[in-house]
Amino acid sequence: MHLPILLFLFLGIVVSGEARESAMGIVGYQVAKFVDAMHLKKKDVILQLFNTTADDQKNVDEFMEKFQGIGFTILSAKFINNGKIESNVLVTGNIPGKIFMTKSPGSLTGWKITQLGVEKPKSVGKNKFSMCYVGLFWCAVEVLAEWEKSAMEIVNDQVTKFLDAVSSKKKDVILQLFNTTGDDQKNVDQFMENFKGLPITVQSAMFNKNGGIESNVWIAEKVPGKVVMSKSPGSPTGWKITQLGAPKPGSDGKKRWEFSMCWVGLLWCAIECLVDWGVIRVVIYD
Repeated sequence: MHLPILLFLFLGIVVSGEARESAMGIVGYQVAKFVDAMHLKKKDVILQLFNTTADDQKNVDEFMEKFQGIGFTILSAKFINNGKIESNVLVTGNIPGKIFMTKSPGSLTGWKITQLGVEKPKSVGKNKFSMCYVGLFWCAVEVLAEWEKSAMEIVNDQVTKFLDAVSSKKKDVILQLFNTTGDDQKNVDQFMENFKGLPITVQSAMFNKNGGIESNVWIAEKVPGKVVMSKSPGSPTGWKITQLGAPKPGSDGKKRWEFSMCWVGLLWCAIECLVDWGVIRVVIYD
């Protein structure tokens, strides 16, 4: 007697699972086409994948520039009212977002993105999404700029704490701000001496796909550098510098800087960079 009921429940679970997988597949295909079009700079494809207005067509170039190389992770997807799909994603691995899609024969995937939602930097975890219904490209660019501003504030705080520690000769703080090894502890005195009085300017910063922050800086007003940071409860800022990078002097920055990155021995790596660029002459401490 209970067999039909159990069968009905089982089929319902199976159908629900298939629908969920289907929605995930559709969103995954849409995102893959979007990422591919961004990489190949196919503006016409981008415009097909979104429900756009005349304003979007004006803003598509800036949208493509800002989102070039940014990764997307699809967390979930489901069908909702009227056959639409709602999905939750992470942008750059750290920014919570929502994507709403509707069937469209005018799109090469058969679907168009009709709404975008992104959590504001100060509201992460509170499910407070800022939704866009029209002008999707400009809306996305503005929200990304807010996150960039948030990342800039974090890096600037790290740099300020670093410069203060160098000025005050607080060796323990320096070691907390970097992901250090035993060799770094040997080199910290020379590192502090070499960086004393050198200005550091943060040019740009953005969260990466691992939830860290990548930033571009200028050291001593002449050395272009990259700083990669990860969250760390053991740091006074809540972040540690885990990678440093700089191009070799003479490389053509007008085309593209070729950065040589350091993952270990960060303090000595930074000293060598200053020597390469002629900012300092190295002095060996006993």
